[in-house]
Amino acid sequence: MKQLHINQHAMRLHRQAGITLVEIGVSLAILAAVVAGSLALFGATSTSQKVQQLNQDLTAIRGAVQQLHVQAGSYGPTDLTPTDLTNLIESAGRLPSTLSIDDSTDPVTIFHGLDADGTGTMSATGIGKQFYVSVNGLSEDACILLTAQASNWLIIMDTAPTALQTQTDQTVADFQTLCASSTSLHFVSS
Repeated sequence: MKQLHINQHAMRLHRQAGITLVEIGVSLAILAAVVAGSLALFGATSTSQKVQQLNQDLTAIRGAVQQLHVQAGSYGPTDLTPTDLTNLIESAGRLPSTLSIDDSTDPVTIFHGLDADGTGTMSATGIGKQFYVSVNGLSEDACILLTAQASNWLIIMDTAPTALQTQTDQTVADFQTLCASSTSLHFVSS
């Protein structure tokens, strides 16, 4: 009888010695959730950093165009005919080094690198006494982040301006509407 009791106790210990399949499954599910959360956080941080860099590039391009304006006296013909300024900025060596350039096209193509496939472009256009910088190929998230960080622009539009623009106070809701309907933004400056 004593022998039987010891064997039952040993069998119970033996059955509880390993990890069950259910425990392994739960552990893997928790690990998968942690990894997925980490990847999402890394992706959001990466996008935020790229948007911050693009905002700095926009500011540099604005400064370059304004300097060219001082030298030339205008952003183009006063009859509001759009004039490409991208080639002028590139030939003056004033494009930020963080942007990639394809100078085999006319006008020069500037790639901002914010989109997943690397085809997002930028250009600068003069229109009378104003100019605008177009940014194409934006995701909705990147667009909202970019508009939230952008400062000192007269107005941000989803279509290229065809007339002189005036200062407009834009809200976060305005930018969300712009970004939901367009992958392109036009940053207007005077």
